[in-house]
Amino acid sequence: MKTYFLGLCIYLLLSCAEAKDPMCKMCIGAANAIRAAIRNRHSITMAAERYCTETVDRGLVRACERLIRFQKEKIAHDLKPPRRHSSRRICYDIMFCEWY
Repeated sequence: MKTYFLGLCIYLLLSCAEAKDPMCKMCIGAANAIRAAIRNRHSITMAAERYCTETVDRGLVRACERLIRFQKEKIAHDLKPPRRHSSRRICYDIMFCEWY
């Protein structure tokens, strides 16, 4: 029984790590789109929506829209001076990426 439980735990850990990778890439891409909008003084909302509809895979569009709806202000706040965090760090802070 213990061996079965241990095997199940290892399987779940590995499968969850693979499932998070596309979400992490999507989050980093969204943060980079927001960074470019801030740098060029464009609309953050428009840039983020354009990223979700034009760049993200069809299966992740809803997740991207939710990310933008709930985390857009935090991402923009962390990208502006004096913070200027990396996109990966921001996505780690909002739990879309693992830190490596």
